[in-house]
Amino acid sequence: MLNPFDITIQNQADDEEIVRVWRHHPVTLVPPALRVIAFALIPLALLFITGFALFGSALLFGLFVVILALVLTYAAYEWVSWWGDVYILTNYRIIDVEQRGFFHRSFSEATLGKIQDISHEVSGFLPTVFNFGNVLVQTAGSLPNIDLNDVKKPQDQALYLLRAQQAYLENEDKDISAGELIELLTKHRGRLDELAEEDRKRRKDGIGKQMDKNQGKGKPKKR
Repeated sequence: MLNPFDITIQNQADDEEIVRVWRHHPVTLVPPALRVIAFALIPLALLFITGFALFGSALLFGLFVVILALVLTYAAYEWVSWWGDVYILTNYRIIDVEQRGFFHRSFSEATLGKIQDISHEVSGFLPTVFNFGNVLVQTAGSLPNIDLNDVKKPQDQALYLLRAQQAYLENEDKDISAGELIELLTKHRGRLDELAEEDRKRRKDGIGKQMDKNQGKGKPKKR
């Protein structure tokens, strides 16, 4: 199968498919973008103060070029760190790819059968306004927990992960006994129903608000 996400993962099995990729919410780019803008004001201020004299002085022009290069390098550093820092879900496992700058990348992963608990949290003003937060994935044994930080609609992503794990467990018949399968499905069934009910209420509230809005538009205006 072609990879629609154009992402390569390590030790990918022949029948392993990438089903979803998460990145941090674009709002998380605002702080580094503001820093880049602040740094960019330095060469612009130097150009404004010195004017055309900047190009007549080797020292000033060299300083201008160095500062501008540093600003562009920092902007590229922040963009690469944001774009390369991804969470990947396949039909077998979940992978956390941590990108720090140009030359550092680390991987942690867990098979879907080793996930013990999935929860989500939204904390803070911006996450509440823009509906992004963290999905907390607790794994079994010595495996590292995998947290999907600052992703869009964390409640929906947690529900998607639970359904993906349920599908994995239903199809897995080699490394897990029937009793263990029933135990795991029973354990997560309540959480899955809870998230589904929250999702239904949220959709119902959205439909109700839309109907009220439409009814308000349809009322004749008083003269």
